[in-house]
Amino acid sequence: DHVGCIAQLTAVVVPLLLDLRRIDASVVKNMKMEVIRGLKVVQITIARIVTFEVCREQEAKELLKAQHKQAKQSGDKKASAKARAAKFGDHTKPYLASDISTLAKVVQHFRFDRTF
Repeated sequence: DHVGCIAQLTAVVVPLLLDLRRIDASVVKNMKMEVIRGLKVVQITIARIVTFEVCREQEAKELLKAQHKQAKQSGDKKASAKARAAKFGDHTKPYLASDISTLAKVVQHFRFDRTF
C-alpha cells in the first residue's frame, strides 16, 4: 500500500546519509555554533533534512538552467524546447521539507547521530 511513500523516503534518506558531511558543513556554516550546541537531536535532524532538500533542489534548478542554455546556444530548437519544458524529477523536489507532518513522521522513525 505504501510502496510510493517508501520509495520517496528512500530517495531522500539514502542520498542524505551518503552526503552527510557536506550537509553538516552547510548547516554549521549557516548557523551559529552557540545555537547548534543548544539544539536537540530532533532539531538537528530536521535542519539536516531541510538543508539537504534545499541544496538538491537548487542543484537541480541550476542543472536545468545549464541544459536550457546549452541547448539554446547549440541552436537546436527541439532540444531547447525540451530543456525549457523539463520538470524536476520526483527525487529533486523537496518531499519531506514541503510538508511538516511528513517531516515529523520521518524524524520520529529515524535516529540520526547528533555528532558533527
